Amino acid sequence: MSEQPILVGSMFYQGDNAVLDADNGKLDESKALRRMEKTQRLAEQYGISFVLDIEIPALACATPILDLVKEHSRCPLWISSFDAGMRLKACETAVAKGLADRIYYSTLNYMSDEAEFNAVAGMGLKPVVQLFDPEDPFPDGYLAKAEELLGRATAAGTALAAVILLPTVLDFGSIPLSVSTIGRLKEKYGLPVCLTSVGPVYKWAKESSPDTRRLLLASILTYSVAAGADLVHMGSIKRAFITFPVLSLLNRLEERKESLGLS
Repeated sequence: MSEQPILVGSMFYQGDNAVLDADNGKLDESKALRRMEKTQRLAEQYGISFVLDIEIPALACATPILDLVKEHSRCPLWISSFDAGMRLKACETAVAKGLADRIYYSTLNYMSDEAEFNAVAGMGLKPVVQLFDPEDPFPDGYLAKAEELLGRATAAGTALAAVILLPTVLDFGSIPLSVSTIGRLKEKYGLPVCLTSVGPVYKWAKESSPDTRRLLLASILTYSVAAGADLVHMGSIKRAFITFPVLSLLNRLEERKESLGLS
């Protein structure tokens, strides 16, 4: 992991206009390629490391999506889906295509059964472990769920050092709850922590002007990074034009502090 925060952005999610017909695996390849190329240009321009979160909307999309990103992207990949079976099948396909070194399995969570834990370990995948306890959605609940899920992952054979921790953010009000767990998680486990605070911001402010939403997005990104997040999920990769320059500015400020001996 880089010492500078990393941004994570999604593509091919349900409703993404780069997906023409999910059930039949039809993509708008030209649109997807333009989006990936633009993101890569912005990353190089602003010196940002990023991860592409591939959300598989239907199993028929897995092969065409993976073929596209294998040929046209160089960044690490998360493979995500709302359905555990699709996540596993997509990862099996990715491994068969020689992408094992680039992919993370997103996510192992409180709904994952032992078969899923064993399958992830058996493929040698690096997992994103999602922390949420529906019975205790407060910081102590995050910590207890981390202990449980990491124990299950390591018992199945996953190396602890391969894990990224993902405290769940359900709504705008739960952002400070997840932020407050970062230090405790890092102190206890020494693992990278990713926050997903961006999507809830946009949902909460959906009636606000575009400029207001962008300002909120920049503010929450700054808040997350200042709190020690190693990665921040920005939702759709289309928001890179907002988040990349903000993170670049934060990185430059941190470098300036170090040069003055203020860190």
